[in-house]
Amino acid sequence: MMGGMNAARSARQPVSSFGSFSDDGREYAVSTPATPRDWYNYLWNERYVALFSHTAQGEALRQDRLGRRIPGVSGRMAFLRDRDSGAWWSLNGLPVDAQRGSYRCRHGMGYSIIEQEAGGVASSWRCLVPREGSCEVWTLVLRNLGAVPRRLQLFVAADTVFDGILRPQAYYGGSGAFERDLNAVALRRFQDFEGADRTWCYLGSGMPAAGADASAAAFLGHGTLQRPDAVVRGACTGSD
Repeated sequence: MMGGMNAARSARQPVSSFGSFSDDGREYAVSTPATPRDWYNYLWNERYVALFSHTAQGEALRQDRLGRRIPGVSGRMAFLRDRDSGAWWSLNGLPVDAQRGSYRCRHGMGYSIIEQEAGGVASSWRCLVPREGSCEVWTLVLRNLGAVPRRLQLFVAADTVFDGILRPQAYYGGSGAFERDLNAVALRRFQDFEGADRTWCYLGSGMPAAGADASAAAFLGHGTLQRPDAVVRGACTGSD
């Protein structure tokens, strides 16, 4: 009897040093951001498909019945910045060689959750695609691990290739701005898609935004998506 239990338990052990399935088999937990390649979860409904890697990378798109696709997301980043010290770090587990207390990404049925401890803060970032709607939903939960109150800034960024079905000569044909009444950065482009002549892509928040950038060049500056100038200086520029 004990031999049978041991055999069942050993069957659930990690098949590699990068992660393992939960005991009930409903989640796979990636234990390090430094995997040989991105490990994706596929999240979708009838209108929207998102690839979400163990570091929140991957594309998302909407597809019509003819197979034409509108790209939405091409990369996701979330950052925390300490307003008093100026220190900042990502909630993605990136860069992979950064100092952090712990890291885990749980890929489940219809959702993924990145959990880590860094900078004295425990964070949980969940991404899911709801049953209806052309969207993905992010939920961020933060917990101060110390006894001293913290003043933190949260920055979220969704890289996009929202250029539409046709992209003439690699020129971007859309426009975008922060829409204050929607509390969202909204991009729009004139194109024929599913009977509409204009398509929209947006990044909104359940909390009032203190600032925003619609321009990638303004947000990134001379940095990169893993080190945007806006996060380093602690403020967006309000760009269209």
